[in-house]
Amino acid sequence: MKYPSLEVAFPPVNFNKQEIYDLDFNSAGDQVKFYPSLLQKTFMHNHYLLNRGKPYFQIAVSSTKVLQILSTKDGKCIYSLERPISQKTTECQFRACRFGKGMSDGFIFSVVNSSNKTKAFIVKLSANTWERNVTKVVSRKPITTFAISEDGNLLAFGASDNSLGICDTRTLRVLLTIPNIHSFPITSLGFNHDSTIVVSGSVDNTVHITQLPEKFSAGIIGKYKLLAIVLSTLTVILAFFYQMYLLGEQ
Repeated sequence: MKYPSLEVAFPPVNFNKQEIYDLDFNSAGDQVKFYPSLLQKTFMHNHYLLNRGKPYFQIAVSSTKVLQILSTKDGKCIYSLERPISQKTTECQFRACRFGKGMSDGFIFSVVNSSNKTKAFIVKLSANTWERNVTKVVSRKPITTFAISEDGNLLAFGASDNSLGICDTRTLRVLLTIPNIHSFPITSLGFNHDSTIVVSGSVDNTVHITQLPEKFSAGIIGKYKLLAIVLSTLTVILAFFYQMYLLGEQ
């Protein structure tokens, strides 16, 4: 719909009764991304839209089976992707999509979950050539929600194991993982304006505010794991000495 008139921008687009999981406007507002599930061969339909030398706004729509980029002028499909993962034996479902912004402007980020629920990928596409730039496994559980920071440097995702993950938009490297941040999977996720805080919400009726570090080091995930190992080791040592103490009292 157009704002503020609330007039319909273009006729409804039929996705053959597929469930739409997510959508996003590009920074110019001339494209929309759609995610309509089971992925088959790649189909590309790419043409250029000009309006007195300026591109129309776009929206990306993610349904279960396909990612589509539509023009907000008339709803026509600019690009369609049906198999983002090159592994022919891996059946997947689209889950979420975000246009890049700031430092990542000119790219599209798509979340793809494997149908057997053992992997979750993020696919980075060029918004100009539609070629895959990076594809990376970022989680061993399906991703439930997805967000990009205002400066375009970071991506956040919630997974079905109730964890929160942060990765960079350049390489899709996971910078931080916080396990069990909620008691149920995250359903809403967002960054603050200066990309220093991530807010997550869950169906467990809780909201969690996470302060991000000023700089992510290569070992930041390792530090969390190391802390867990140290605490576990201390627990074992304390239990041993407590048992020795009890034996000495006898």
